[in-house]
Amino acid sequence: MRSAGAALSALSGLRVLEIGDLPAGALCARMFADFGADVLKLEPSAGDPARRVAPLIDIGEGVGEGAFFSFLNARKRSALLSREALANLLVEADVLID
Repeated sequence: MRSAGAALSALSGLRVLEIGDLPAGALCARMFADFGADVLKLEPSAGDPARRVAPLIDIGEGVGEGAFFSFLNARKRSALLSREALANLLVEADVLID
């Protein structure tokens, strides 16, 4: 039986790239992150629309973010990238979630 610490890092070293903005994909990527994968969420140039959906929570310095967005994207990195940069990231990713 694995210890709780071992289970949390079961996917460490795995690189996951998340594109799209549907909750199912975001939740799937969140589960990868929960188990230690390095998850990068790519957002459109205006940012994920869910960032602005109420209720908003204060994430620091008076900035509000959608609570549902925050839940779905915990433990992920996020970036706004061009198509050219996306092509480079796809080569390096182990998993693509769309």
